[in-house]
Amino acid sequence: MITGLSFAFLPLLMLGVYGAVLVLCIIELVRSVTLPRGVVYDHPVCGACNYQIVDLPTAGRCPECGGSLTKVGLLTRRAAMRLRGTMFGLIVGWTVIVATVTFPVGGVVMSIMMSGAAFGMAGMPTSLTKTQTFAPPQEWDADAGAYVSAAPYRVLFDIDVTTDGIQQRPTTGTIDVSILRGDTKSATLSIDMEAACELHASDGALITTYSDFDEKAALGLYAEAGLDTSNQQLADEAAELAILAQSAMNMPTYFEQMPSMGLSVGGTSPGPVFTAQGGQVSLQTGPGTGDTFGTVLGVVALIVLFFLAVYIVGLVLLIRRRCRLLAK
Repeated sequence: MITGLSFAFLPLLMLGVYGAVLVLCIIELVRSVTLPRGVVYDHPVCGACNYQIVDLPTAGRCPECGGSLTKVGLLTRRAAMRLRGTMFGLIVGWTVIVATVTFPVGGVVMSIMMSGAAFGMAGMPTSLTKTQTFAPPQEWDADAGAYVSAAPYRVLFDIDVTTDGIQQRPTTGTIDVSILRGDTKSATLSIDMEAACELHASDGALITTYSDFDEKAALGLYAEAGLDTSNQQLADEAAELAILAQSAMNMPTYFEQMPSMGLSVGGTSPGPVFTAQGGQVSLQTGPGTGDTFGTVLGVVALIVLFFLAVYIVGLVLLIRRRCRLLAK
């Protein structure tokens, strides 16, 4: 119980100790650059009553208080300055005072800048380019010991969009869905961010347009690629392809990892499902990332230089004042 209370009050104790040290540093700094109030040091003064001794009395006693000058002594300006404070105390006191101001102020400014930079980066648009191929329905291969695609074609997704930095939703760009026969694109459906589609032949010629990428648009893509759209299995596959395209539009960054609506990504189960194959992806945060960090570092450098200049200039002025008082 006592140990727990000790740890609970330890921060307050440390804060109190530091506060006491700070007060002592301020007092030492003031004493090292000032003379006692109400005392004029045009001439040496009595060490007991601060009376100015213009002429040394023959009796060896202060004319004001009668104290023996051999006991109370004579105090000059220089001696008074040395007794009140030292050069070491001046430097240490000024250093502690500047550090006490610098660290909290610098920490607050740094926190604000870093929070702003992090939020700015999070909200920056990201340029996403990705290619991903999918294999249509699988069949059991006894030699391979797994389900493999026996269809002579593959579906290629070619994504080139810009996403917002917070929800990773696409804002501009296109998603091209192509039927590959070997390495050749037999037909391509280009989808914009409004879900409107354009069907292009292998030579790039525009065939027709669709208001949405649905099962009808997918069947049109298959038909243009020369596939038999009267096959029921192909019709089921077209419905799956429409779902996959919607997933790509909703979350293009992660769409190949989303096993939604019967979509089997990377699986080996049989049935009219697509299996993810090879692909490439490239992410690049929009312009301003480097500038953001550069701005933060620039502000940090300015804060450091500002307080360093304040420290050096203040130290020079304080030392100069002390030297002037000692020289009089």
